[in-house]
Amino acid sequence: MRRLGGRHCGVVLLLRNFVLREQRFEPVDILGGLDRICFRLTLASLCGVMLLLDYGTANPTDAGEMWELYAQVGFGQKPQIGFPGAVTGRLRPYKTWRPIEQATMSYGYGLSASLLQIAHAYTAFAHDGEVIPISLLKRPLEGPDSQIPGVRVFSPKTAQSVRDMLQLAAGPGGTGPKAQTMGYTVGGKSGTAYKQEGKGYATKKYRAWFVGLAPISHPRIIVAVMVDEPSNGKHFGGDVAAPVFSQVVQQTLRTLGVAPDLEVKTQIITKDIPAEEESF
Repeated sequence: MRRLGGRHCGVVLLLRNFVLREQRFEPVDILGGLDRICFRLTLASLCGVMLLLDYGTANPTDAGEMWELYAQVGFGQKPQIGFPGAVTGRLRPYKTWRPIEQATMSYGYGLSASLLQIAHAYTAFAHDGEVIPISLLKRPLEGPDSQIPGVRVFSPKTAQSVRDMLQLAAGPGGTGPKAQTMGYTVGGKSGTAYKQEGKGYATKKYRAWFVGLAPISHPRIIVAVMVDEPSNGKHFGGDVAAPVFSQVVQQTLRTLGVAPDLEVKTQIITKDIPAEEESF
């Protein structure tokens, strides 16, 4: 594995249905919208979110609904994993939000979550709109078709649309092409943020991450990678965390015996895959 140059590198791997192991956007397609207009955003994630907020001003999301959605996917809630050290994160009561804070929280500022909480939230995309419980221990399967029962927060159609967007974000023209894995379709979201210091944010200290799932056609694993203070010349999540995601995905799916869903071709890469620069 390549040297990342960060102070800490954490990897969280969620395996579908029963076990969690811890191993110490970009182009998007939006279908529907106002008057069922289909349009494509080719900007970095922050710009894309702000454009969507602008489109939604005629019918803005109620702060209470937004808070409830965050809570349903696990933000601001202590993970029930029966292991010390799990943190709650920070999600303030929605009645204290100012309009600008609601906007900034839509792209990650003003709230905090652990890498485990973010990976857990991705189960809603991997499991057709249902958030499923996580555990450090293997548990017997329950429910119909030997599936762990979950709590529905999105429709299956919405979950599929987000998976399609995540696949675009991890492809050519997105911020995470270095997450691509030989033989398997992947999708995910890169992220970069200034580190919090005191009551504000540091100007030259970053956290970079990449969170995604694979294979996109039938997700089996969720992998979340975070690098604390990358210092090897690059600091964007698509540059420092996405390559780790790629290696973990490929090795894990092979170990699990998951059949490739892409034709495997021999490739010789002589230079880095270009990625769109993130905004944050």
